[in-house]
Amino acid sequence: MYDQIAETQRAIIGDGYVEFTKHFIHLGSYVSYNLKDNYAISQRITKTFQNMGAMKNIWDDQHVDLYSKYLLFVAIPINQLLWGCESWALKETSLKDIDIFITQSIRCIIGISMSEVKEDKITNKKLQAKFYNIQSGRSMIAARQLQFLGKLVRSENSSIPKQLLTAWVNHKRLRGGVLATTKSSYVKSLQMLYPKNIYRIDENSGKKVPVMIHMDRFGSLK
Repeated sequence: MYDQIAETQRAIIGDGYVEFTKHFIHLGSYVSYNLKDNYAISQRITKTFQNMGAMKNIWDDQHVDLYSKYLLFVAIPINQLLWGCESWALKETSLKDIDIFITQSIRCIIGISMSEVKEDKITNKKLQAKFYNIQSGRSMIAARQLQFLGKLVRSENSSIPKQLLTAWVNHKRLRGGVLATTKSSYVKSLQMLYPKNIYRIDENSGKKVPVMIHMDRFGSLK
């Protein structure tokens, strides 16, 4: 499949050729030929892991208090890791990789070995509580996505991001097409942060009416 695409996707520029590539960088983020975010997320984790290593002197410094380390971790590695996550179409495997990276980073900063985790039966929640109740990667991403949605809702209807988000293709998904979409990630974020507390004002009665959040098979948010 890839070989066939590589043969057909060639662009002539001057006297040379630009070969088809699986991934390329645009505005600091990787764009893949299959429109999936798995590769971009894995590369982001790798780069952030390298920066964690570059900051090792700070993490190991006994003169820097833990709260300062927490603030630095949120400001630098976390922001680098989750930059642009508002548009990610997240699969469960990617979410697990992000949570694993954050957990490993917390253990590194606090100075808890894996053997201590097993012996003392330290769960991820206990580890997060020790590090000033830092949120999981899933919660951080959900909060950023909903904050982005809030900005879109308040923006003009003519804005391109708002038009793209509400775009509609009235066709069934082709067999073998992408299963994880940005819209499905938004729905999961809404369901996780607001499982039962979403309401709308009924136009006739003026009363609060609960809103059930789900997505139909065509990708429409309800």
